[in-house]
Amino acid sequence: MGRKKRVPLNPWETAYMTREDGHYIRLGDSFLESKVVQGLNHATFWVLVQMIKACAGKKEFTFSRPYYTQKCGLQNRTVIRAVDELEEKGFIKVVHEKYSRTGNKYTWSNDWKGRK
Repeated sequence: MGRKKRVPLNPWETAYMTREDGHYIRLGDSFLESKVVQGLNHATFWVLVQMIKACAGKKEFTFSRPYYTQKCGLQNRTVIRAVDELEEKGFIKVVHEKYSRTGNKYTWSNDWKGRK
């Protein structure tokens, strides 16, 4: 079975006028309308979106300081608070030690789905 044909984004879904985005993320309606997701702090939600972007569809991913400060424009303290909230609410689990010299590794968790 071959890959499905790539469908270009609509003009209102991209910042580019003439070329296509190389990468995009998917967020389902049920995810966005979930009370748990809607209850997240705004900064935490933005970090969550950046993590979804960084994981590129993989269950385990790295979210390093250079990535989120330089590429995403996030402050270190904001990310630390957001990671704590995302862990507490069951969105992610830390796979690798938080305060080591290498990038932090996380895995997605479905624990948030059982919360109200």
